[in-house]
Amino acid sequence: MSCGSGFTARSRDTAGGLQYVGDGRASRSWCYSVGLAERFEHPELVVVGLEAEDAGGLLNAIGDLVRDGERLQPGELVFDDDGFHFHLSKVHPAHFSRGVFAVWVDYYRALGRKPLQAPIEVVPGGRRPRLDRANSPIGAPPDQRRRRPNRRRPRRR
Repeated sequence: MSCGSGFTARSRDTAGGLQYVGDGRASRSWCYSVGLAERFEHPELVVVGLEAEDAGGLLNAIGDLVRDGERLQPGELVFDDDGFHFHLSKVHPAHFSRGVFAVWVDYYRALGRKPLQAPIEVVPGGRRPRLDRANSPIGAPPDQRRRRPNRRRPRRR
């Protein structure tokens, strides 16, 4: 399944679905899983800063590992057979109040369950975690994002 602009549910024999959130710039986008906690009692996964197709491919591959019994934990470094690697990082709880995982929260509430607030950020090799701190701009309402100060020079008389 590709990671599109909306939530797409998978069939019952797979790991769940993915939600991609973006504004056209990969650097400010994120994609997260929905269903790993329900189906496999595993924390949901999120990746930040990738195009939809790449994010979906990565999360689907990791979701397949989870479906096959792999238990992933923050702090782990994972390599595949081709040498690609990623590490896993905790997600700061502040991102729930910012709506970063809105579809996920709604999904579990519709099932009558409280969503487990312990997702894991998947960080591709060579990148830094983006959601491990409360002050990440991902998911922040526009009035909370960092703004550049207006640096107009005063007119000379």
